Amino acid sequence: MTTNLRDFTAGLKAFEAEVKAAHTEQVRAVGRELLELLVQGSPVDTGHFKANWQVSIGRPATGIVNGVDPDGAQTIARGEAVLRRVRAFDSVHITNNVAYAQQLEEGSVQRPPAAMVKAAVASVQGRLR
Repeated sequence: MTTNLRDFTAGLKAFEAEVKAAHTEQVRAVGRELLELLVQGSPVDTGHFKANWQVSIGRPATGIVNGVDPDGAQTIARGEAVLRRVRAFDSVHITNNVAYAQQLEEGSVQRPPAAMVKAAVASVQGRLR
């Protein structure tokens, strides 16, 4: 009887490890995909907006990134480095704190909406369903 209980417990622990690993990989994959879609879908004037997509774990980033990244490669690399630190059941946030982020998303009198957040989320949601 004791051996069966030990085997059962060991089986549960192994299953738990598998679930955590699968969840972690799924969160990383979705995070990578969203980040790439957001960065590549962002309009470019100087590249400051693209440079400000920030990935964080646990809570949203609050600062502004100085500099520019017109093609988005550095921003994606920086975000992927954060995503590699994600563990099972962590909350991941992708934020852009420049003052004009909402205006770019929703549009203005001078510029049509870029809607990069809406498009990225729709794309990922469609794939996950």
